[in-house]
Parts: sequence; structure tokens; C-alpha cells
Amino acid sequence: MQEIINNLGHRCEQNQGEIVFYSASFTLQIPKGTKRRRSCELYIETIARIFLIHLLSDLQRVEKDMKWLITAIGLGLLLVLPIFAGEHSTLARVTVYWHSESSGANAAWNGARLRDGHCGVDPKKIPYGSQVVFHDAECVAVDTGPDVLTRKAARLCGRSAAERNAIVIDRFFETKQKALAWAKATPHFMVVQVCTPDT
Repeated sequence: MQEIINNLGHRCEQNQGEIVFYSASFTLQIPKGTKRRRSCELYIETIARIFLIHLLSDLQRVEKDMKWLITAIGLGLLLVLPIFAGEHSTLARVTVYWHSESSGANAAWNGARLRDGHCGVDPKKIPYGSQVVFHDAECVAVDTGPDVLTRKAARLCGRSAAERNAIVIDRFFETKQKALAWAKATPHFMVVQVCTPDT
């Protein structure tokens, strides 16, 4: 009871048999063994009960408001998250390839003829049909290859653990000259944005 009174901004002390009740507006001293002392104790208990009733109703209102707020945030996230679910950035070792006798004729995904704007990926990490956004272009993931799957280029030339664990993306170019010029002007490792087909 004493703690409740203190929380109300009042203070109640027993001083040499007397009850001294301090409030913001008045101070009341009640001698020991009087009827006024008992009525003061009842008054203090009544104040404490009223305080508790108001506190509980406030807590119930806050709880109701919090339930509404949490529900609204949850619904908002359910509506917004699918928009971003298929987008992510990743560190990649980017290699290049072009039409040659041994590779670069048709896409592994759908058999279409490869062209600028296509790239090879590990389909377990980047699904076919995904958009891969480089600093200068967007490519569609349509092809794969053994060096992409084993991440050979990342493992061999990575200087840090993050680079050695990076995925490999093989960007296709129509000609060898274009491919080598782009590879020379671009860092081997870069952060690319990947947008999966369901976005």
C-alpha cells in the first residue's frame, strides 16, 4: 500500500506513533490511537484503490491500442514484403564469355540463341529468368557452365573470404573484343542486384 501511495505522488510516514500524510496540496498529521487516524488510513486506502482502478483501465486501453498497432504493422508487412522478396544484392565475381567453337551458342535454360544482355549463373543461387543488374546494364540469367557452378574464378582470385565465397556470374558478349574490353575496364568483384522472376 505504501508503494502505491508513493507512486501517486503522495507520501505517508509513521513518525513516533503519528501518521503523517504528505501531498502536493496539503500535509496531514494524525496522532496515534484516534478515530481520525483510522479514517485517514481508510482515505489512503480509498485513494490507492481509485488509483489502481484507473491504472488498470489505462493499461487495458493501452493493450487494446497496442494490439491494433501490432495488427496494422503485421498486415502492412504482409502487403509490402512480397514486393521486395525477390530482390537482393550479392557479391559476385563477374567473368565474361562470347561466341566460340566450344561455347556461347545457345542458352542452357531455354535453348535460345545467346545475345548481349544474357548471363550465365548457378541456377540454384540465381533462378533462370532473373534480372541481374550490373553498374552499366541489366542482364537476364539464361545460361550456366561448369566454372560458374564450381565458382572457380572466385576461388582462384579472391583475396578475402567474402570474395572466395562469392558467386560467379558469367556475362555474355557478342564479340571477344567487347568482352575483353569490358572485363579490363571493370573490377573482377562487384555487388550486383538480383531480381528473381516472381517480382
